[in-house]
Amino acid sequence: KKNWNCCSNSGNTYTDLRPVPPLIQSSALMSQTGGETQILDGVEPSKAGTNLDKPLNYDKLIKLFTHPDTSALYDRQISQLRRVARHNPNGFPLKSLPKIQQLILLALQQLNSGQPQFTKPLTSLITLAGIPFSRDCSNEELTPNGLKSAESMYRALNTVMCDAADINLQVAATAALTEVAKGKSLEKKKAPSEIKVLGVRGGTVKNDQRPKPRDLSQSMLNKSGVVDGCVNILSRVSGVMIERLDAMVEAGSLDYISDESSDEEEGEIESPPAPVAVGVPEGSLDTATDTLSNPSAVVETGTLSVASLSEPKVSPRPLLMALLKLLSELSESATNATLITLTGGDVATVEIMDRLNDDRDETLNLCVEILWNCLEHSSNTLNHSSPAPSRAELIKKRRKGNTMYCLGDKVGILCKTFRNLLHRGFRNKDKETRNEILILSSLIARNKRSHSFFLSSSFVKVMCVYATVAEVGTDPDGDGEEVSHVDPHNFATVSPADLELKRILWGLLSELSRANADILKVCVESPLIETLLMYLDTDLDGDGIPDDAMYTEPEVNEEDIVDEDGDGVDDKLQVPVTMGAAGAQSLISRIPRTQLRVLQSQALMVLLNLAPRAPDKFKALGGPIVVLRFLDWCDDNPLNRELIQGALMLLISVVGLPGLQEELAQMDAIRIMLQRFNDHGSPESLRADAVRIIGRLCAGHEGNQELLRKNLGIMPLVKELEEYCKHRRIICGKPKLSATGQQQAEQQDDSDTGGSMGGSAKETISPLIVAVVDCMWSSCVGNRR
Repeated sequence: KKNWNCCSNSGNTYTDLRPVPPLIQSSALMSQTGGETQILDGVEPSKAGTNLDKPLNYDKLIKLFTHPDTSALYDRQISQLRRVARHNPNGFPLKSLPKIQQLILLALQQLNSGQPQFTKPLTSLITLAGIPFSRDCSNEELTPNGLKSAESMYRALNTVMCDAADINLQVAATAALTEVAKGKSLEKKKAPSEIKVLGVRGGTVKNDQRPKPRDLSQSMLNKSGVVDGCVNILSRVSGVMIERLDAMVEAGSLDYISDESSDEEEGEIESPPAPVAVGVPEGSLDTATDTLSNPSAVVETGTLSVASLSEPKVSPRPLLMALLKLLSELSESATNATLITLTGGDVATVEIMDRLNDDRDETLNLCVEILWNCLEHSSNTLNHSSPAPSRAELIKKRRKGNTMYCLGDKVGILCKTFRNLLHRGFRNKDKETRNEILILSSLIARNKRSHSFFLSSSFVKVMCVYATVAEVGTDPDGDGEEVSHVDPHNFATVSPADLELKRILWGLLSELSRANADILKVCVESPLIETLLMYLDTDLDGDGIPDDAMYTEPEVNEEDIVDEDGDGVDDKLQVPVTMGAAGAQSLISRIPRTQLRVLQSQALMVLLNLAPRAPDKFKALGGPIVVLRFLDWCDDNPLNRELIQGALMLLISVVGLPGLQEELAQMDAIRIMLQRFNDHGSPESLRADAVRIIGRLCAGHEGNQELLRKNLGIMPLVKELEEYCKHRRIICGKPKLSATGQQQAEQQDDSDTGGSMGGSAKETISPLIVAVVDCMWSSCVGNRR
């Protein structure tokens, strides 16, 4: 704009030297945020000449809506709403929030009364309410007035989200609340990590006592009723979409009209119709609800027209996605996660997953994230919180507010989603989502209420199949139902996601079988134990000696990775293996050494749980022999110590089975255990397990006692006891000391003996010494030789 020319009484003309504000030509608002430009879509730009320093009279603007003479001046009201948006390009000031939220609610009333022209200016105000509020003084947002003002604005946004007649406005309010839940702060964005305080030596205090912006925002949203409102509107939206989908399925066929087509253009989907996913373009929420209440208007001679359900056609999918994003942010707070469970948000989320047809839909990832947050918070609450003070609080904590309990009967939905991802999910992202579904199932399995549903939904059987199919064949359980129709690219490769799938499946089946006898029976009847033993029988070349690098692939360097599909995984690892017994050898030989050690450690832990509960099958499969041979093949590499420890613990649990003493002795078990015991560089726990196995092999068996003597095993045991006796201090016969002198003497004894005080109640005996004494008793006492 040109500068104004002002004329004085004398006729002289002066030029107005006031700076002209720049003309913003973009349709989006550009606000300065810490030196950066933030663009907010849907906000009207400031006009040239807008004086941002001049305060607005909000009382006068409110009167424009409430006074009888001006309540119908819609154009003037819209103009003033746009003026408020132009006047606050960087966010609303805290002190003005109570007045601004009144304007928003008044404009919402005009919109719901049939004035759609208020949608755009109201959207601008709501978008501005989503960015951090500006303050006039330090910590103004923490004062009682500041907290009250912010809470009033959040209540207004919640009202718009729940009660607005326009879905686009509901989406804008939900998006604004999502930004608030993230806890962004303009003032604290460049705050130093350390706060300098006068009067403190050094001048450094690292702990800021003020609440974090995210925690403060989450707390205020909780008090404002946003969590309740979000769950209620989510249940409403998903419920209407589920009802409409059911109506289409019952009709048998439908005439679909897309949002882009005109009223005359119709595309027909022939019977039987393809499954419709949640979020297909459909009518508005309220109109759809009214139409579905009249069945005669829905079904006409076996054909359903989506256009007949609602007019105008507005897809609820954006609102559904916005609500799920808001719920995802809210679920990261423990308090809000509990409230989501109490209000049924977790059940509504699972039901949305059940209606999804496209497994690649972003909706599925959002649902998984919400459920994961709620389940983790419930688990932490049960494990670390204080006892409930009353029966009502106990029920709330253990049942109503416990996501693991509430989702116990929804295991079948997770099983369905898991199978769909196995059938159609070949991308690395699909495999990650599949593994996350199993993690959700493992969290739910911590509550015993869900165990019966794992069985009734056949989830246990499905997990047993895909935990063993790559190693034993396409019909692992032998029931005649093969899984050859599933592409092996989806699960039978050595990519990190598929190896993680095996670990999660093994761990989940182990936990379920430990807690439920019926699930244990299913796992034992499946080839799960056989598959786990395959990973311990790593003599792939069959020469009876440990394998070297030529039989097990080493780690691949980054420069040698070939990733043509751009998913971040080496293409060589995504080649499927051959199903069946030959496939087991092919699969294990292609696993890099690091990942193979992890799988072997997991297999040992699962066998440690299953073998004592199914000793007959473990022995029939030659499990003790395989574990003993695996223990003999493990070298002294420190990376193998965890594997050695697991193998020793597994042998301890089964060495007492009938007939194993002589069978293991023939496999040179005494020599192998003495070799582990005589390795003084190993941890004491490992040496203690080795000598404990020797004691159990020799207990009541003269032949094994003879083998121990011939392998020169008696003297190492005696020497270990002699070394212990040398370092054991006998505190007896010493002169009496005063209290101070006694305390000094005890401290001296502690320093001399490394904390092991002999001859007193404070003496701590090593488990290794206990195991050695037990072995001496079992193998030597009573044997004259």
